[in-house]
Amino acid sequence: MMRKVEINVDGMHCGSCATLISRALTKTPGVVTANVNYASRKARVEFDESQLDEQKLVSLIASKGYGATIGVDPDTERRVREKEISDLKRYLAFSVLFAVPAFLLGMVFMNVPYRVLLLFLLATPVQFVVGKNFYLGA
Repeated sequence: MMRKVEINVDGMHCGSCATLISRALTKTPGVVTANVNYASRKARVEFDESQLDEQKLVSLIASKGYGATIGVDPDTERRVREKEISDLKRYLAFSVLFAVPAFLLGMVFMNVPYRVLLLFLLATPVQFVVGKNFYLGA
């Protein structure tokens, strides 16, 4: 018997993430159709219940490095989204804290001794702290 399910997907960074999940779901035996929307952060999957269950679909998405949940109420979904936005704002503030001095050092104060080393030291935290989630999701 065919069944349709809507899965909330967390951790997507771009349209390529949605495509990756969609391809993985489509290649799974028992999946008839799989539509993953980056903007809504949802995967709509039609599958054969005799071959698959919802937990296997969630596990498949999780194995690709993304979070997946089924049947989350709108209130919980809103809180998760608000936390995500709060985290992004914090990352933005952190990156600006390092990016502005790096910009000034690179464009205005070009005769400072050890300028390249200072630029490296300013760029490294942004690259690996702010960029960590992007790299882990890639």
